[in-house]
Amino acid sequence: MSNSKTKCQIPCLLLEFRKITFEFLENTRKKNALSNDANKKAGTLITTMRNSGSKWSEIVLQLNQNGFRTRRGCNFDITAVKRLYERYSSNFFN
Repeated sequence: MSNSKTKCQIPCLLLEFRKITFEFLENTRKKNALSNDANKKAGTLITTMRNSGSKWSEIVLQLNQNGFRTRRGCNFDITAVKRLYERYSSNFFN
């Protein structure tokens, strides 16, 4: 027999587990992105171009035309470029 308090705790525990798992995976992805050599080069280019006033689409075009690929071997898109910019611009001078 279980009481109602125990029944209420199970969904809360599952929700907390999912949250912790998501945070762990997100942190792992960020660490992987920051430690990847190709991403470091792309991140430097993205940060430099964006800080010089380049549009996101111009940065995407420059990366793809110069053979840069994402960590998974795909062409860059605006979303990937924005993510790398957010990661590298905050770590650029650190």
